[in-house]
Amino acid sequence: MKRHKINNERFSIRLCSVASTYGFKTVGSMYKALKQAKPTAKWSFNTSYMRGAILLREIEEYLSQ
Repeated sequence: MKRHKINNERFSIRLCSVASTYGFKTVGSMYKALKQAKPTAKWSFNTSYMRGAILLREIEEYLSQ
């Protein structure tokens, strides 16, 4: 598992906002949490939200590189 930091250079602004809201600092910790949650779970940030499946897809694309 990659222990890279989550930042705007690697991921979308929305994913980075979700990560900072929930306190995730590395790709591995967020990936583990997303794998355990339901794909239809809503991960909120500010006044918006993203589905877990979308976040997981973005992280898996990064991990496959």
